[in-house]
Amino acid sequence: MVLAFTFIESVLPVSPLQTDYNSLLQPPDSSHWFGTDYLGRDVLARVLWGGRYSLGVAFSGAMVTILCGSLIGLIAGYSGGITDIVLMRIVDIWLAFPTLLILLSVVSILGPGLLTVLLALGISAMPKCIRVVRGLVIVTKRSDYILASKALGASGIQILRFHIIPNIAPFIILYAVIQLSGFLMLTSGLSFFGLGAQPPTPEWGALLNEGRSFYRHSWWLLVFPGLALFVAGLWINFLAEGLREIWFTRHTD
Repeated sequence: MVLAFTFIESVLPVSPLQTDYNSLLQPPDSSHWFGTDYLGRDVLARVLWGGRYSLGVAFSGAMVTILCGSLIGLIAGYSGGITDIVLMRIVDIWLAFPTLLILLSVVSILGPGLLTVLLALGISAMPKCIRVVRGLVIVTKRSDYILASKALGASGIQILRFHIIPNIAPFIILYAVIQLSGFLMLTSGLSFFGLGAQPPTPEWGALLNEGRSFYRHSWWLLVFPGLALFVAGLWINFLAEGLREIWFTRHTD
């Protein structure tokens, strides 16, 4: 799926915006494997391009969350004292707002669009990431090898770079993959309600929104984008489970 989304032009050299008024709402056949929509656009091309938009925004949102949240969590967890207290109180206030309220507020202020969805996802999920990373840092910095490094004169930057970050990186990567599945669903959900991708952008949620008006006689407009979203979400969850098992087996052995 990732290869298909990355090399769409080579796999299927058909524009998702190309209209054909002689093939309106054509069911799947040999010329259009996923059929066509109400403007004669190829649904297969739109689903493939939709994967690039949906997964791209979800992945970018996860990276914004992980990078910014990890940085703040590292500072709070390793510094401790007043710095930790101030940052955690801000995070507590942040967590008091429901995720959906934050998403809708950001979209309402900045206007609908995929970039807005990306920022909204990062802002809404960052507090949980900060708390997770902070907890990992606090547990790790109490280890004997960290105390030994301090006794040998290692600076805080050196301890973070060579000891703490490499040891908590697997947890952060696994957390990012788990968040990716939720971000994918939120991205498509916001687009489905008209708050994310705007026409004619072929994002999966937007495709579902377009196809719901034709579900009685053009089932393919809902089935194929929905199936792509389902398979992508399932794949991400399997990837997270596989990474967890590999990490656990490696460390327990």
